[in-house]
Amino acid sequence: RALQERTRIYTFMSGLTSPSHGTRNHAGDDLNLGGLSDSSARLLVQLLTDAYRVGDPDLQWRVLAYLAHVGTAAGPAVPFLLEQLRSDSADIRGRSVFALEKIGPDARPAIPVLIELLQDRKDHVRAAAASALRVFGPDARNAIPRLIANLDDASPEVRSSAAAALGAIGPEAKAAVPRLSEVLGKQDPNGNAAGNMVWALGQIGPDAMPAVPLIIRMLNSERQERRLE
Repeated sequence: RALQERTRIYTFMSGLTSPSHGTRNHAGDDLNLGGLSDSSARLLVQLLTDAYRVGDPDLQWRVLAYLAHVGTAAGPAVPFLLEQLRSDSADIRGRSVFALEKIGPDARPAIPVLIELLQDRKDHVRAAAASALRVFGPDARNAIPRLIANLDDASPEVRSSAAAALGAIGPEAKAAVPRLSEVLGKQDPNGNAAGNMVWALGQIGPDAMPAVPLIIRMLNSERQERRLE
């Protein structure tokens, strides 16, 4: 099995690094990323990160996409991905954050930098950082102040992902209840942001009881609107 996997990996890398974009597009067609052994996954991660350092922008985004597909087995790539979080390219930062999210709990060393990226100048990076922090649950508690601040972000996507991350932290995010309640009242009740804020309050638990009357009013208002349609 090991020999077969290595053969597939080297064939894949040959296609991925081909000068032809058409060949690159189909390089992974026969590579079963989910079925690789740990040793084969480590080999693939090493080859991918080496290929990234060649400096070809088209190859770089593909490498980050494949690291995300490798998922939890791409843990050895965490130090490499941490480097890319400092990139001048917002696209690289966003893709690296997504790969870290897919790696999951083994990407905990990235938490401090992900908290910094909650203030990134690009909306999609701020949203991605909060989404990634969500997978760490209570271990992301140091992000609470910044996540609360992002509930007021101009981007609905950023507000939504911040609320989801606070919900994932759970009861330790009780300091967010007043702001969640206040901001919730200004949201489109049918939007993702509102849904995630209600979910976050539920995950925080009994300390979120002051928000219950607001949620009931929103539900009653929504029912009224449906009756009028």
